[in-house]
Order: sequence, then structure tokens, then C-alpha cells
Amino acid sequence: MKRVLLGITALLLVCAPAYAALEGRSAMFKLGVAGGQMDTDTSAGDEDLDIYPTVGLEYLFRFESGMDLGLGAAFEKHELKDVVFQNGFNDVESYPVYGILRYRFNVWENWTPYIYGNLGYAFTDKDRGDLTIDSGPYYGAGVGLEYRESFGIEAGWSRTEFDAEIDGKDIDPVSDLFKLSLTMRLDH
Repeated sequence: MKRVLLGITALLLVCAPAYAALEGRSAMFKLGVAGGQMDTDTSAGDEDLDIYPTVGLEYLFRFESGMDLGLGAAFEKHELKDVVFQNGFNDVESYPVYGILRYRFNVWENWTPYIYGNLGYAFTDKDRGDLTIDSGPYYGAGVGLEYRESFGIEAGWSRTEFDAEIDGKDIDPVSDLFKLSLTMRLDH
């Protein structure tokens, strides 16, 4: 499944530019906050996550049709608010790398609303006693508003599906984050 997701993302990024006229490229810096829930497949069930900062970089190819394609990388922290398992586990740091598909609605002169989707893989590697957490699929979607292609604001959701075991039992945590981010273009 992991290879299929990465293969589809790579295929889209390689083939899509041939179908549209390139309008430009842009590198974006994202800084935001995220919070949400993590389902751990244990008796704890769904648990709330603390709110933490998120940081990301994205590189987009912008097409005249309003479609943008790109790649992104981020840092996210997933920390359970009120639960600490016997081995001390209550947090995971992940480093998602993802493909981006974004559509801009060119309806106003200075302001550009858009929708986006991300698909990729979140890297993590944590061993703590009887706990092992490995990397897993990452995907998300959201909306944004850009001002003169210089800066903007985004609201979105992402899901990371980790592969994890405690004492040999699969707990496979799934983390749902809700994010609010400010974006700034780096290459004017």
C-alpha cells in the first residue's frame, strides 16, 4: 500500500506538467498550530492531542489553468494530553513528505481562494522499551486564501497512520490533526 501511494504521487508529479502551460514556480514556508485526536486501538480509544506548532516547506509548479502541483515536507508532533502508557509513550514526532495537488479559484484581483490535497508518507522511528512505532501513510485536505501570491492562511486536516506495537500487540495509532497555518512565499 505504501509503495502504491508513493508511486501514484510520483506519477502525477511527473506526468501532469505535460498537460498545461506552466505559469510559474513558488516555494512556500508554512507555520501553524495543530491539534486533534489519536485512536490507538487500545482500551484508551480516541484521545485528544495537545496543540503544537507545525512547520513546513512546499515547492509548487503553478499552471495557467489554476492547478498547482508540488512537493512538501513538514514537522508535526502528536502528543496525547491525558494518557501516558506504562512504558512512558505519549508522543510521536513525524516528518511527512508529500505530493500536493491544489486548485486556485481566480475570482478576485488580489485574493485567491484555493483547495488542496496532500498524499505522501510520514517518517518516524521510535523504540522505547516494549514500544515500536514505524512510519506510515500520510494524507490530508484543506482550504486556503492567498494574497497576491505572497502570503496567506490555510485551514486543513491531515491523517497519519502509524504502524506500532506495545508488548507485541498491534495498536496502530491513527492521528487526525486539524491545522491552522500562515503561509509566506520565499521566492519573489
